Amino acid sequence: MENLWVLITFSSLNILILATSVVIIYRQLKINEKSTMGNTYQSMRQEGFAINRIFVDNPELGELWGDVEYVGSKGDLIEIRKAWVITMILDYYENLFFQNEQGILPAEAWERWRKHIINVFKKAKIQDQWNRAKIVYYKPFREFIEQSIKDD
Repeated sequence: MENLWVLITFSSLNILILATSVVIIYRQLKINEKSTMGNTYQSMRQEGFAINRIFVDNPELGELWGDVEYVGSKGDLIEIRKAWVITMILDYYENLFFQNEQGILPAEAWERWRKHIINVFKKAKIQDQWNRAKIVYYKPFREFIEQSIKDD
């Protein structure tokens, strides 16, 4: 009888350890999945920044990307260059938003960035570029910006 009790206790302990291990492994996989998603998105954004940088440095090449009007005044290379810089800033803000949404960016850091983004969007030049380009941005980011503009 005593051996049966030891066997049941031992088996119960093994089941508990196994269940705990499964939960820990599952949580770690979810954390790794979120981290991988954030890293992948970050890599994508860095490539996008590199592409945008080409157009900042060579605004006359903007037509290769699409309609130059999308990023500024046709033919005015200074204005087109400014528009590409604004696009890079918007891309960076979208990246911060995504990192926050995925829980990768600390809440305190996001709160400071959120206030900064809202402040930057008070500038007419930023809003003009946003209105030209917003359709290409991540929908939750667009909704955040649109709501922030309305609330301000």
